[in-house]
Amino acid sequence: MLYSMTGFGRAEATIQNMHTQIEIRTLNSRGLDLNIRTPQLLKHKEVEIRNILAQELQRGKIDVHFSIDMPANQQASTINADIFTSYLQQLQELTSSHGLQNESMVDVILKLPNVLMASEAELSEESWNQLKNLLLESTKKANNFRLQEGKQLEDELRRCITQIATHLNEIPQYEQERVEKVRERMVEGLRAMQDAVDVDQNKLEQELIFYIEKFDITEEKVRLSAHLDYFLEMVDSDKTKAKGKKLNFISQEIGREINTIGSKANHLSIQKHVVEMKDHLEQIKEQLSNIL
Repeated sequence: MLYSMTGFGRAEATIQNMHTQIEIRTLNSRGLDLNIRTPQLLKHKEVEIRNILAQELQRGKIDVHFSIDMPANQQASTINADIFTSYLQQLQELTSSHGLQNESMVDVILKLPNVLMASEAELSEESWNQLKNLLLESTKKANNFRLQEGKQLEDELRRCITQIATHLNEIPQYEQERVEKVRERMVEGLRAMQDAVDVDQNKLEQELIFYIEKFDITEEKVRLSAHLDYFLEMVDSDKTKAKGKKLNFISQEIGREINTIGSKANHLSIQKHVVEMKDHLEQIKEQLSNIL
């Protein structure tokens, strides 16, 4: 089975009387690109959160948003005494220099920036364990989403591999004709030169055999067939979720054999099948860009 790098997962629960929600969105990326938004309450846990996400999601551009809402009766605030005093002194100087009445300034100062600071609740060990379980639940949902997306990509990859194999199996019917045509062209060219050059027939036959062997594509066909089988074997493997990079390497080997067959083809019909195989290989590469 294959996993897409595109996924979404959300989990929510009440932890320590706080409504907690974790939302994960993932997109394709060459490596692991984590963007985590956490409230101040969880800043000291960010390294551990990153480790959990890296282990569970492995690869992709991953955005994670933690939302923790405290009940109104727990949203206590503290006054920053230094900032309050600074504002008070400035306002007293202004009222004095401008001849204003020195009325109570407490209400005014409390509304100024950074005077009131929201108190963060402390997270107990039990609550942190509950939050970790919630995080794992959200990664599980994201991976289930990835798996569903991966099934669609897998179907397309199998179709393309099957098409390449079909075109490969069409090539042998042209090979005898191809060899004969190469031989005919060489012999006709030498006959045209026969009056000017004395040709040793035995030597000529040896050279013909040597030259034609250079156009032999048996090994390339065998290797290409093996690569196609290995590609599907890797798709079916349960050893790891992250298969995208390895499938990319195999697709490169498939491309190398297709290109070699094309360069040796010397036959229009074989070249047409090579073009079709290349087209399906490009489709495979497009799909692999989003495989985990």
